[in-house]
Amino acid sequence: PNGINWTFEFLAFLLFQNLVVGMLGTTALAAFGVVIALNSASFMPAFGISSAGAILVGQAIGAGRKDEVPRAFRITLGTVMSWQGAVGLGYLLLPELLLRLMLESSGEAADQALLEVGVRMLQLSCAWQLFDASAMSLSEALRATGDTQFPMWARLALAWGLFFPGSYLCVRFLGFGEVGTLLWLAAYRALLSLRERCLAQDRAHRERAAARALSVRGRQTSKSVELGIRPNARLRSRAAGAGRRS
Repeated sequence: PNGINWTFEFLAFLLFQNLVVGMLGTTALAAFGVVIALNSASFMPAFGISSAGAILVGQAIGAGRKDEVPRAFRITLGTVMSWQGAVGLGYLLLPELLLRLMLESSGEAADQALLEVGVRMLQLSCAWQLFDASAMSLSEALRATGDTQFPMWARLALAWGLFFPGSYLCVRFLGFGEVGTLLWLAAYRALLSLRERCLAQDRAHRERAAARALSVRGRQTSKSVELGIRPNARLRSRAAGAGRRS
């Protein structure tokens, strides 16, 4: 499920970039490429931290210390959100400087039209940073618990059932520009974060229900054993008393 998830989710994103953003023109497409390259500075470390947090979650579950899972997840989520939030703040406050540095490092000329579109796109990219952090942390934690198939279908349904067709239709027929297009991307990441949160809450609810059921069965078993022992003890006492009288 993990391989299928990443393959088809990235395919939806590539279609979004080449078909949807491509309809906005070469300048918008080039600016979007630079913005996504800059966003890797936010995404890649965050993904590494989320994967490390998933390892801690898996180790806690494997060692039978499930009570440590919430703490490991909170630390992971807080670290990832702090990182992506700080980088997103840089995108919001220093977009032109970051774009110029990126273009100069690749040997490209800082075209004014490219900078104007790129500045708007880079500032808009800060809108999905915290959603991205939440979705990644939750997704990796769920995978660590062994819950991979249902999150895969949920992510693919959002990517192929809403994000790509919705953004394509809005640009193709409603005339959305780069602002509306990137807002679609931000909305997709927000919905993905919300969906992962719902899955995590459902998982936690099922775990608590299973723990309660196990506890109830344990109490019932203990009570049955206790009730079964007491009559046998009385019978043995009566038999011993009869033996002494005889």
